[in-house]
Amino acid sequence: MTVEDVQDQLSRRNNVIIAVSEGIRDKAGNYISASTAKTDQFGHSQLSGTGKCLEYLVKESINVKVRSIEINVLQRCAAHLSSRTDLDESFSLGSYAVSAAMEGKTGCMLTLHRESNHPYKVSIDTADIAAIANEAKSIPCEWINERGNDIKPALFEYMAPLIVGEPQIRYENGLPVYLSVKHLDTGI
Repeated sequence: MTVEDVQDQLSRRNNVIIAVSEGIRDKAGNYISASTAKTDQFGHSQLSGTGKCLEYLVKESINVKVRSIEINVLQRCAAHLSSRTDLDESFSLGSYAVSAAMEGKTGCMLTLHRESNHPYKVSIDTADIAAIANEAKSIPCEWINERGNDIKPALFEYMAPLIVGEPQIRYENGLPVYLSVKHLDTGI
């Protein structure tokens, strides 16, 4: 998305919301926020500040009110917003992990393999962690439109099953109850 794209949207709408990954890069392949990024123990850039950087760019370029919000941990912790697909796959992955551990499998991680979109179906397997660590799996470029400012139907088709289903969450004293165990004998 360019500043011109933002101006175009603002000519047709009162507000524009732009969702952006901390991992976006400029035309030269540099991370937008890499100038201040630190690295983790694996040498990966720890990116933050992309939203703020783009906020200033838009504000200075077209002189409009702009606000950036970094969801980050809050987004990852919002279990009450998980889809039924998220919860079902999480439970299946946990069960599979226990089985794999009981079989003595180590040095591996679990993977989900998409078998079909209609109906949505995945299978779980393990993969050698050494073959996956330090690797990134990106969305295929052909799923992004030519201008780079929107998605194509193929990406929507891929993502749509991941948000299906709204779980019923029970609350007690204002807090969500995710697991209910009536009788728990820990042996302690």
